[in-house]
Formats: sequence, structure tokens, C-alpha cells
Amino acid sequence: MTYRKLNAKKTHRSIDETIDLLSGFDEAVLDELQRVSRIGVGVDGWRAGQGEGSGGTDISDPTGQAVIARQGRIMGDPRGEAIDAVVKHLAEARRSAIRASRALQVFNNLGESERGRVVSIGECKACTELVPGSQTNRLKAGYCPACYSAWRRSEAPDGSGRLPHHIFENERRVALTEASGEAESEVAA
Repeated sequence: MTYRKLNAKKTHRSIDETIDLLSGFDEAVLDELQRVSRIGVGVDGWRAGQGEGSGGTDISDPTGQAVIARQGRIMGDPRGEAIDAVVKHLAEARRSAIRASRALQVFNNLGESERGRVVSIGECKACTELVPGSQTNRLKAGYCPACYSAWRRSEAPDGSGRLPHHIFENERRVALTEASGEAESEVAA
């Protein structure tokens, strides 16, 4: 038999740490990430080492210009790559959190693992009694234990076996209504 190990304290601490890490992504940080992500990654049109209105020579970084010219591509953009990584990992974290939440719903909605069945309240089709679905008091063929026993004892008029469900259910309701009416009249007398 395989046992799964879960340390509640460690898991709770891990969830708290995750929440603390995600709290760093406040509105100001997300606005700045969005602002920087809109900046183009192409060559900005300025000669290397020059800004707007500043003087200088045409070749302020000859090695850098030679590398760009030779490779024919743009140099790496560490901030842009960081933004890509943030978006990717936050999307993965969201998908993982959704999967964990769904698994928790499955865990919470299933019955006790020792019994291996779903615990649910149901209504008997014959007497409309609510049946809790426990091991000793559960629906069988849609009936509470008493109605199920009565159905098993029932016989079809032609002797071909048990009564069909729809006929049994109608007869059982009538019999129970009459029995409850007699019980009420005896109590009143």
C-alpha cells in the first residue's frame, strides 16, 4: 500500500511564502512591467552612446557597433527577457493554483476513503424519505432499506417475478398513506 505524505505545517508555510512572493507584484510594479514591455526591442535610431541633443562622435562604441553589424541582430534585452519570464511563470503559477483548487474540490466532495463511496443524501423513489447514504442506510435501486425490502418481496400479478418499479412505487405510496392515516386516527381516538 502506498501512503502519500503531506505535512500540514510545511504546506501552510509554503502557501504563506507563495502569497508573500506574489504580494510583491503590486499595482505599481505591474504598471512598470507593462510600461517597459511596450518599449520596442529594435534599434532606437540613436548612435551608440548618444542621446537626444547630445554631441559626440559617430563611433563611440566601435566594438559594440561591429558586433551588432556582424551578427545582424539586436543585442540581448535583459529587462525584456525578465518581463517574458515573469509573464510565463505567473501564468504557470495560475494554472497550478487552478489545478490544486480543482483537486481539493474532488477531495472534499468524495466520501470517506475507507468506505470508497460518495456520501450523499438521496430521496427514496417510493416513500420520498430522505436517506443519508451511510453504509447501513443507503439507497438501493433508488429505495430506502424498508422500501427495498418490500420491493424484493413484491410479486407481479402474473407471477413473472417482482413488480415493475413504477407500479411498486405507486402501490407503496398508497399503502404508506393509508397506514399513516390509520395511525393518525388511532392516536386521535
